[in-house]
Amino acid sequence: MAERKIPSGQVLWGLDGSQEIFADYGIGGQPAGAIVSADGSLVSTWRGARNPDQIREILDTLLAAA
Repeated sequence: MAERKIPSGQVLWGLDGSQEIFADYGIGGQPAGAIVSADGSLVSTWRGARNPDQIREILDTLLAAA
């Protein structure tokens, strides 16, 4: 789904001002975040603001489980 919105696959983050991507993945509003794998699978979501260290912790946890 997100690949249709950001077709290059090179964007590591983006703002979803229209909330189309959030709607595609069932995220109910902003602030919120999602981590989507290279194959388009939803890996993780969260509601509320996160600072860089919190996001890094989420990514580290996901990488350790891989």
